[in-house]
Amino acid sequence: CIKGSCGEAVILSEEEIETSVRLLAQDGVFAEPAGAVSAIAIQKLIEQGKIGKEDRVLGRRTGHGLKNPLAARGNAPVVRTVEEALQALEEVPKC
Repeated sequence: CIKGSCGEAVILSEEEIETSVRLLAQDGVFAEPAGAVSAIAIQKLIEQGKIGKEDRVLGRRTGHGLKNPLAARGNAPVVRTVEEALQALEEVPKC
């Protein structure tokens, strides 16, 4: 019921969604692609002038990157074995 709520719909490309996942990751948010849609949709609506500086907007991010770990490939290092993880921990400087 978009019209009844004075809402808005946005069409996003796969590339835009992937960009949103990467940008959120830079801010420390590990989001799955479906959970990253609201952030890029809000940005697109701002660019289109449909959301103004004084507007209040709530963007929900549901889910987390662990729901789709393959989407994170190339965005973060992958620990392949327990031994590699333990080795990495040993290399962390001690206080």
